[in-house]
Amino acid sequence: MSDTRLVIQLERLGDLVQTLPALKLLAGESARTRFAVQQPLHDWAAKLVPPDVEPVAASSDHLSALLDALAHGAREQHLAPAAKKLADSLGSERPAFVVNLTWHAAGAALASAYDEQRVVGPIISGTERLNPQFWAAYPIAAVDARPFGRVHMSDVRRFLVEQALGGARSDPPEPTPEPTDERGDVVLIVGAGDRRRFWPAERWGQLAAALGAAGRRVRLAGGPAEHERGEQVAQVARLLGAPAENLCGALGPDQLVLVLQQAALVVGADTGPTHLACWLARPVVMLMAGRAHVWETGPREPGNVAVQALPVGNAAMSAIPLELVREIAMARLSGRPPSRPAGPRAPYTAAPHAGSCQVYRSAKSDPRCGLDGVVYEGHGADDDETAASRALIALLAGVAGRRPDESFASACLARCLARDPGLAEASSRAHDLATTGGGQARKAAQALAAGEPRRAVETLRSASASVEQLAEALVAHRITIPLGACLRVALEHLPAASPERVVDELASLFERAGRATALVARAASAPSTA
Repeated sequence: MSDTRLVIQLERLGDLVQTLPALKLLAGESARTRFAVQQPLHDWAAKLVPPDVEPVAASSDHLSALLDALAHGAREQHLAPAAKKLADSLGSERPAFVVNLTWHAAGAALASAYDEQRVVGPIISGTERLNPQFWAAYPIAAVDARPFGRVHMSDVRRFLVEQALGGARSDPPEPTPEPTDERGDVVLIVGAGDRRRFWPAERWGQLAAALGAAGRRVRLAGGPAEHERGEQVAQVARLLGAPAENLCGALGPDQLVLVLQQAALVVGADTGPTHLACWLARPVVMLMAGRAHVWETGPREPGNVAVQALPVGNAAMSAIPLELVREIAMARLSGRPPSRPAGPRAPYTAAPHAGSCQVYRSAKSDPRCGLDGVVYEGHGADDDETAASRALIALLAGVAGRRPDESFASACLARCLARDPGLAEASSRAHDLATTGGGQARKAAQALAAGEPRRAVETLRSASASVEQLAEALVAHRITIPLGACLRVALEHLPAASPERVVDELASLFERAGRATALVARAASAPSTA
């Protein structure tokens, strides 16, 4: 067994970029870190990762074979050999630990080729897909909790690496921005890997024309498949009297990085090059619709702007109006804030039948919540809700070194309770259920120790019912919706083949849920600070 660490990231460029803060935690240590990526992204990884992290390409042929095995029901006799071949393509040495930061099943299947006890993150055990740790399960829970999830996926990946390292680490320093040329270029990322993230080409062209009329050189960026789309955008801009340079498909990793570094502003959808611009510390306006949610994959670096089409999960990119994006872009170029307020209390209605949008600004989290990383600015009440929700999530996660400042969290909770009195009663009931469930888990452990598996199974059924009731009590309130969603996902991902592990997981889950709900109860009994 070597002291090498293996990090798995088999998703797209945007996910690779959002994994870089997690890789920074591993950089600079004596142990070697290898970073497994899709073969087509190897050159990107080599360009972007810290110098002491070694990118390795996952064979496209072996990855395709693994995806085929997954598509045919993930039977163990087919899946295990395919996973082993892909693992062997990454090198013969067995890593000291594996951190899987891939949310789709291919990463979990690849992780299954290694010693399960050394894997942090999603894994397939036999034919059972498990997200055994809190932060491994959180991405699923965040989808269920939309739009009330309050932890960015980039930070989730950092917290998983922290878990592998044994405890909290300080937030890695942000990239140092290159000086911005006040009259520099504007880069428009006009494509996306998912066509549902295409903003209408006509609007891109109109935006390019408006920026060109303001004296800016406008450059269009995208992949080879988006060259024709770039031409459509450039043609609209030309018809409106302002040229735009179509670079779609013409830029390799080095060239795209250079173009982005020279930009005074980058506007794009939730896609790889836009996230790359954020990582390079360029001013960014990100357009988000459909399944994209700012609290999950918005611009991570502080000071950037996201425009979220509503409702989250259903709105089309066409719901984002040109005039709003143009106003924000011009404001960013001039160094002034947009005239429309940021935050979820102030939705911008685009048109009577076009839905609405919310404008967010990214900022650094208050570490007193127990979770550092990115948050999105709102208005007063929402700031309290965000801080309180993140403090409760930190308690439920139970990561060493990530406990919230109780007086700070209690003050935020008290102000939230003043607006939602029912939360106190729900949390009190949830705390009682956590206490009851903890007792049931202890009884199940005693039954297993006494060699009475049938009694243990019956007690575990009661404990599982307590988890479901606990989750039901929590999902009825905005602040605790993520907690309830996390409990439900944790229940679904208990390792059914191992009753001993189920008992241990449930006992830990009830203990952590008890801490979180007790904090709400203490805040409810404290003098009002509203």
